[in-house]
Amino acid sequence: MQIIAPVGQALGKLGATRELFDMIREADNNLLVIIHHALKSVKDPNKVPELKTVINDPNENIMVRCLAVSTLSGIEAPGVSEFIIGIINDQKYPMEIRQTAVGAASQIKDPTAEKTLLVYMQDRDSPFRYYAFVGLLRSMPEKYVGRFFKTIMDPNEELDFKRHLISDFKQSIQQDQLKKYRKQLYDCMNASDRNGRPIDDIRVFAWCQINRVFNEEPSIILNDRNSAGSIHSVILERMVKENKNLNYQDRLKKAEEEIRNIVSVYDNKQELEEKD
Repeated sequence: MQIIAPVGQALGKLGATRELFDMIREADNNLLVIIHHALKSVKDPNKVPELKTVINDPNENIMVRCLAVSTLSGIEAPGVSEFIIGIINDQKYPMEIRQTAVGAASQIKDPTAEKTLLVYMQDRDSPFRYYAFVGLLRSMPEKYVGRFFKTIMDPNEELDFKRHLISDFKQSIQQDQLKKYRKQLYDCMNASDRNGRPIDDIRVFAWCQINRVFNEEPSIILNDRNSAGSIHSVILERMVKENKNLNYQDRLKKAEEEIRNIVSVYDNKQELEEKD
């Protein structure tokens, strides 16, 4: 692997796409990562016709075709954006290729690409909605982080979709970009379903982001104490740093005490009594 990595990088800089594509058929996951990174080095506009041919060849390996789409999106040349948008909208292409094209379009600095992704992001029935949303979030966080918070707090959104979004959030948004969204994060600590019960996934997500960005440990109300696993890990990690002289069991006990102070369990009966 130590030999293959430099070779892959060299092939990428030389624009040897065919040689890299040929390596894919026998590649394991580690080699695929190397090939993928090598293909990112291909910037030669003269490679566009070859890449389009590979993408449009129904007899070609599907992974090769997908990587050709990703490679094409990194080349600045006339017609590239239109071609990739065409893939997204054309049902003759396999779903995997269209999905790759959605991610690729988010890397293209083109208002038309953004407009196309926005259409899919707003379509709740689209199989590409999540990928369009994440693509826009990663490429233009200053424009779409607000939309992210609005979506995960929308009671009409499917819970599975919201869970999918928050699972990718840390990888999508850098820590310093979240500093101006303190209010939104704290609002998410009150995320509830249509019946007023806490949505633990969103609340715990918000708590962890608040801790990551502001180094704070606010109190939190959950529907199920067992949902606090991520919070427990954060507290225990802090215990390890602050109490190096304690053994593991004592740290664990101390962490449990703090968890009980931070995490409360939702009491539906009490809420009903307060409303009455």
